[in-house]
Amino acid sequence: MGQASEAWEAYRRKVKSGQRLGSTVGFPRYERRKHQQGFRADNGPGTVKVDGKTVILPKIEPVALAEGLRFSGSIRQVTVNRTAGMWFACFCLEDGQALLPAKDGPTIGVGVGVMAVCSAGAVVENPRALAGTSKRLRKVDKAISRSRKVHGRNNHSSRRERLYARRRRLHARAVNVRNDHHHKATTMIAKSAGRVVVETLNVAGMMRNRRLARAIADAGMTGFLARLEYPPRRTGGTAPSR
Repeated sequence: MGQASEAWEAYRRKVKSGQRLGSTVGFPRYERRKHQQGFRADNGPGTVKVDGKTVILPKIEPVALAEGLRFSGSIRQVTVNRTAGMWFACFCLEDGQALLPAKDGPTIGVGVGVMAVCSAGAVVENPRALAGTSKRLRKVDKAISRSRKVHGRNNHSSRRERLYARRRRLHARAVNVRNDHHHKATTMIAKSAGRVVVETLNVAGMMRNRRLARAIADAGMTGFLARLEYPPRRTGGTAPSR
């Protein structure tokens, strides 16, 4: 907020002084967080406790879990957030296990294109998660638009809330499909290599191409490269270099 305010003030000073202006800078706007509900509890070990399929959160009554923890250790923090109408709890545990020693393996280069191509010959295809749900998303968007025109302002809340919830579930499904594909692909690369070298690309510049922007955003290359950093540490390899 401070950086945005300073940028707006500098722009207004240029306008008043008659200097040459660049891109238009507007007054900072409040970021809407209507569907981004969540909190994090990280007050040290012992603050959050898990008993089977029940988690005890600070200042909150015990909450039932859909599944118990699959790992044992000291809980350092828990992040609770709401996604597509469902609540998720992400636990960070300290299990006390040391990192695996470095293993011997080939050096694999990963070229990032629409998705990724390895020098060993393996090709990671783009899951096209958003493209798989685009048809249903357009259908829901049309239904939301029609509900605005047909119904009045005070008698459409129930139907439109159901449509908005359906759209959030579709977006969440696309994100889950993409993340699952990234995790499996990065684990496969880390297990087959001792060292990973990654090509760097100007993703922000590629996004300016209107013919490629949707496909590049759908691939999620930034998230793919970020997830490629921690599987090697878990399997005994070397973190990728760019």
